Amino acid sequence: MGKPQRTFNVRLKDGTYELYYDNRALFEFEEKHGQMALRVLMSGELGFRAITHFVWAGLLHQDKPVHVEKVKGLVEVSRMEAITEVIIAALNDAFDTGDEPQPSSEKKAKGRD
Repeated sequence: MGKPQRTFNVRLKDGTYELYYDNRALFEFEEKHGQMALRVLMSGELGFRAITHFVWAGLLHQDKPVHVEKVKGLVEVSRMEAITEVIIAALNDAFDTGDEPQPSSEKKAKGRD
């Protein structure tokens, strides 16, 4: 997470919020959820609990405190798919270092006949 991340707008029950994931957000997610964030994402099993915890963690950057109990009331079941898409986009941005893989500088020796 070397470059500054962007915020991502997510529409919840009472308005639009900005999700932002940094080290603190991911640490807090893992503490609250009990599983590694990447493992949850890779499993593809993003249920209501995981989505609620991801939204909560993504809101921790705000000046005002946010509590999981409040977020539970903001995440609407009918919008779960749209909310999940925003979470995934924001997390992809957070994990993007902006560094492109560099080709190896080692040259393979060619065999001669």
